[in-house]
Amino acid sequence: MPSRPGSRQPCVASRGPKWCARRAPEGRVHKDTPVAETVSYHPIGYVENDLHEPAPPQVFEAAVSRIVVDPALVPGLEGIEPGQDLVVVFHLHRVQGYELRQHPRADPERPLRGVFALRSPRRPNPIGLTTVRVLAVERNVLTVRGLDAIDGTPVLDLKPPGPTST
Repeated sequence: MPSRPGSRQPCVASRGPKWCARRAPEGRVHKDTPVAETVSYHPIGYVENDLHEPAPPQVFEAAVSRIVVDPALVPGLEGIEPGQDLVVVFHLHRVQGYELRQHPRADPERPLRGVFALRSPRRPNPIGLTTVRVLAVERNVLTVRGLDAIDGTPVLDLKPPGPTST
């Protein structure tokens, strides 16, 4: 039985559990771009904090979190220093499904907008992206402020912010 749009299916992986996305429907990609059956990522770590449920943005902005990185990847943290900004890419592991048009912050008083114009976690690919401030680096643990992810969230990547456009 085919799954509905926005659903995910668990995959078997040698490095532990992960989620696999279904192939995109025909016509969703450029004609010269091959469509893979699945796209999968292995988490590089996870989030530790006191936030167990989604919260308003100001709660996350003030929150201090720890990003615990796989010890085998510690050499990849070289050059990350306290005081710098860092982009954290993470998997929104508790999100189920999505709508292409949503009310901002799930407030029915606000007009519907397209999901790609919102920071809603309910999206076709449940990937979060946030710029944080690094407070400390200790072996395989980064302490950061401003990460809008809940406790246990799988972290997919870390990178310095790129240039901004105006």
